[in-house]
Amino acid sequence: MKKLADFTGKGDKLQKGDLLGYQVCHEHEQRSVPRLAIPNYGNKEIPVILGYQYRSFSSLERANFFSSDYKVSSNSDRMGYRLEGQDIHSDLTGIISEGIAYGAIQVPKDGQPIVLLQDRQTIGGYPKIGCVTRVGGSILAQQKPGDIIQFTPITVDQAEQERHLQMARLAQWR
Repeated sequence: MKKLADFTGKGDKLQKGDLLGYQVCHEHEQRSVPRLAIPNYGNKEIPVILGYQYRSFSSLERANFFSSDYKVSSNSDRMGYRLEGQDIHSDLTGIISEGIAYGAIQVPKDGQPIVLLQDRQTIGGYPKIGCVTRVGGSILAQQKPGDIIQFTPITVDQAEQERHLQMARLAQWR
């Protein structure tokens, strides 16, 4: 069993039986946010901006990806959400490793997509069909293993409009 002081501060995973230290606080300040400021994490549609390797997936593979349900795997964490469902494959036999953006959807040889999140690796060599938006990544990160999601293609302009709308709402509530 560990105590809080024994953690390294380097993202160690909690283990069964670990203890977290805390200090009791008797002061409480009532706070709330407007109802419209609370994100709809029940939304299971994740917006995706198509990537430059998108065309390496056949039209049938692309249609399968955007029309299929995917289940969040229990093998998911802050590095990436592994998905289980309709497998998809790229025509690329291999690519040179390249930088990985937040939300990149890479497709390894088994055809099961992985959405790379906050603690993702810096480079990768699997084909990427697209990239979830920041808002989409927030929705996805609230899903638990076993939850079902779907992907929806959007343009960069639509993603920017979505982001500007979210920023305007936040500014209004400050």
